[in-house]
Order: sequence, then C-alpha cells, then structure tokens
Amino acid sequence: MGCCMSCCGMVCKVGCCGAGKTKTGSKLIYLLIMFLVVLLGILIRVYSADIFGGLFSFDGICPDEGGEGRDLCFGMMGVYRVSWALFTFFIVMAVCTFAWRVRGCS
Repeated sequence: MGCCMSCCGMVCKVGCCGAGKTKTGSKLIYLLIMFLVVLLGILIRVYSADIFGGLFSFDGICPDEGGEGRDLCFGMMGVYRVSWALFTFFIVMAVCTFAWRVRGCS
C-alpha cells in the first residue's frame, strides 16, 4: 500500500511541477499509469492464488478442486478486477475533464 501511495505521489508531483501541463507531459503520466497497472496485472495473474486463496468472494466463482484450474481462475479474476479499476479511473477522469471544460475552466 505504501508503494502505491508513493507512486501516486510521484505522479501527482510530476503533474503539478509542469510535466502534466503539456500534451506530451499528460501522455507520459497516463503512460506511466498504464505501465504500472499492466505490471500489477501481471503480478496478480502470477501470484493471485497465494494472495486471494482465502477470500470468500472467489469461492462461488472458482472451481473447488485444486490444481491449475483454480489458480488460473484466481489469476483471471484478479486481472479482471484490476482492469475494472483502470476502466473506472479513466471514465471518472473523462467525466471530470468534460465537466471542467463545460464550466469554462482552463
């Protein structure tokens, strides 16, 4: 969690220091966010059976028998959740940007 907060702080600092005020700077920040989320998705895909093995929310979805099928199911569900979070982030950013422009702020 501390790593996530430090990365978010770094992105905010880069954005506030002027890199996010240009089109190229904004693209670099969004590219950094995408890179971090893809890296997180890969890590969750590989290690999700160890991390999410005891969670109740996966019991009804993933098969009960052990082995690769269950590990694969945990990995896919973890990546789906990370992808959904990224989708939600970009939708919120798009709506906020649209609302900001409609208000006439620049």
